Amino acid sequence: MGRRGICGMGEKRGMREKIQRMDNRGQVTILAVLMLSVLIILFLTMIISEVQMGARLKANSATNLGVQSLFSHYSRPLMEQYEVFGGVIQDESQMTSLLYHYMKKNCNPKENSSAILFDPMNLRLKKLTIQQVKYLTDEDGKYFYDEVVSYMKLGMFTDNLSIHLPRMLEILEQEVAEEVSADLKKRQKEAAAIDGKILKLLSYVEGIKTNSTGISQWFGKYSGERFFVKSLACGGISQQAVGVSQEEIYEAVRPHYVDVMGELEGLYGAIGEIEYTYYDPPTKGTFDPSPLTSGVDSILSEFSNAGTMIDKSLRLLDEIEGDLGVLAGHLEESKALLEEHRGEMMEEWCESFSQEYEELSGYVTGEAIRLCNLQEVRQKLVSCKECLPGMEAAVSSIGDAASDIGSLGNAANAIAFAKATCASYPGASLVFSYEGYIRSNGEGMGVIEKIQTILEHNMVKLVLGEDAKISEKKLLVKDLTSMTMGISKKNTGIMDLSTLTPEGMYHEFLYNRYLSMYFTNYCNQKESGMLSYEFEYILVGNTKDEKNLQEVIKRLVNLRFLADYVYLITDVPRKKTCEEIATVCLGFTGVPAVIWLGKHLLMLAWSYGEGINDVKILMQGGKVDFAKSDATWKTTPQSLLEQKVEGSTDSDPTGLCYKDYLALLAFLMDPTTKIYRTMDMVESNLIATGHEHARCYRYLYGVSGSASYSYYRDQYEYVQEFDYCYE
Repeated sequence: MGRRGICGMGEKRGMREKIQRMDNRGQVTILAVLMLSVLIILFLTMIISEVQMGARLKANSATNLGVQSLFSHYSRPLMEQYEVFGGVIQDESQMTSLLYHYMKKNCNPKENSSAILFDPMNLRLKKLTIQQVKYLTDEDGKYFYDEVVSYMKLGMFTDNLSIHLPRMLEILEQEVAEEVSADLKKRQKEAAAIDGKILKLLSYVEGIKTNSTGISQWFGKYSGERFFVKSLACGGISQQAVGVSQEEIYEAVRPHYVDVMGELEGLYGAIGEIEYTYYDPPTKGTFDPSPLTSGVDSILSEFSNAGTMIDKSLRLLDEIEGDLGVLAGHLEESKALLEEHRGEMMEEWCESFSQEYEELSGYVTGEAIRLCNLQEVRQKLVSCKECLPGMEAAVSSIGDAASDIGSLGNAANAIAFAKATCASYPGASLVFSYEGYIRSNGEGMGVIEKIQTILEHNMVKLVLGEDAKISEKKLLVKDLTSMTMGISKKNTGIMDLSTLTPEGMYHEFLYNRYLSMYFTNYCNQKESGMLSYEFEYILVGNTKDEKNLQEVIKRLVNLRFLADYVYLITDVPRKKTCEEIATVCLGFTGVPAVIWLGKHLLMLAWSYGEGINDVKILMQGGKVDFAKSDATWKTTPQSLLEQKVEGSTDSDPTGLCYKDYLALLAFLMDPTTKIYRTMDMVESNLIATGHEHARCYRYLYGVSGSASYSYYRDQYEYVQEFDYCYE
């Protein structure tokens, strides 16, 4: 029993160990199964992930290939002739259908092959969504512009860049100079208007007839006014007695002086006539004072006229002083404007403008008004006005004293008193200075003002000559880009130069250089094509060659005029010549503001004539330096006074040619207008070579959207976005 018990315990221990070993083997098996399951799951996950990644890569590839296939339909003539990419499509629905077709074929290889292909992804295009379509004309033609600039950056234009960029910067300076010059002209006109009133004051007081710019002439002779302040000659009517320093003025006015002392002296004779009539037997006892009273009334009438002219003169002086105050304020604004732009112009220009403003400042203070001292004139006029009531009372008392034959002695005493009273009238002390007076040749301000107008009316004839042959071609197509996009041929907008960056200026140079290279002009015409003057069309936009050329000539003359004028304001000898000519034409140096205005207008006209001569040289195929100098100035002011332009037409070897100036005009244009008109010329030339449907607003530039795909038996979906353009 005891052994069996012991043996039983041993058997139990063995069974326990056996069971434990079996448990350990089971755990290992379970662990192995679990690990294998994890590996299988990981492998399946990797396969699925690879399938998904592959499907998405294939979707990406199908999308890109589809878009690229669409963009392979570009216009070859547009690319070959003008280096611009543009996709040829009929409309957006046709483009969408074609793009869907390409993407669908690229994502499903079975559709592209008769062979049985393994396709575990089973990728399918479900939906195509177009979000945006870009055409060459979109964003005001920006895409066309970028295409041109990108192409031009590949070229080598270092020499042209060094020539043109400084000219473009100078145009900016000239635009500022033109603003300051226009302001100066306004101030000079204001001063000249004041001078016109001072001349009117001269006629009110001195009695000589004047106009707005000087002393009036009639067949080379001067004449006097009937009523004026100094017409009351109370000290005699000799030249010295009336205080007139200029003999010609005196001779013109002399018939209109009233010899007050002589008139009063004549009243003594009227008393004798009354006495004779009274004592003559046929009329004895009849007292008739009319000879005396009529003489008194005549003198009083002259006093009244003089009083009226004194009042008019004083009111006119008030106006003049008020105008001078306004001009003073405007001059301060003008000087501030000049200072504001000082950093934008050459210092030499600024100094010339500053000098002109300082001269006008001297005019405001009275230092430059040589004709008279306005304050002294006012004081003397007030004195004259204060004397008149006493003079009128003294003369009136003469008639009152002669009530009957016995009072004629009282009348004689009254005459003597009136003479003594009138002798104090200070009219002769109102002296005007005619120092430096020059007799006019009769041309006057009118001639100076008309010179530029006459040149403008004959500009094309003066530039091209009488026998010039001008193209009569006309653009007949009515649906070109600028017409379709609503750009009018009358569009006169210009580029906002204040927002132009250095990079933008460089791009403008490249684009305008492109226009010079690819489009014809007056000096580089071609027989083929709808228009001969293509660059001129881009600048103007008229459908007729002739109209475009005429307008370009005007713009070139204005451009050259501005360049010539900013030089002339710094050319002291030529400015002096203009002043001398203005002085002779206006003939009255006592009114300096009129001379200044005449000088300024003559400078403008001379610059305009020089500009016409410059453009004549350009149209003949020559070159003209952009910045004028003494050596390159070619005209004289004398020919302008004869209403013609005569000057050397020699070319300047280092200057710019006609097409270079066209590029500068293009620089000033409104960018959108310029781009759309460029497209017009591209289209018209393509149409002329047989491509009837060439229109840039139909040419595709870019497209963006999304393509929706499904794969692995439509269990998964994927959206691929795309944004593609020719850039």
